[in-house]
Amino acid sequence: MRAEKRKDLFFILYIAVIIIMAVIYFTVPERMSFLENQFKWWGQMLDIIKGGG
Repeated sequence: MRAEKRKDLFFILYIAVIIIMAVIYFTVPERMSFLENQFKWWGQMLDIIKGGG
């Protein structure tokens, strides 16, 4: 049951992040640079999580 709650929490956080990023994306005038920075940031985060630091 605890693992199920954790999955639910991660799903809610995931949806919240997507909504926040969409709001920022549509309010920022330089949309392409925002998108490029997000891809770079998430790529670096994945490297850190994988241990490639």
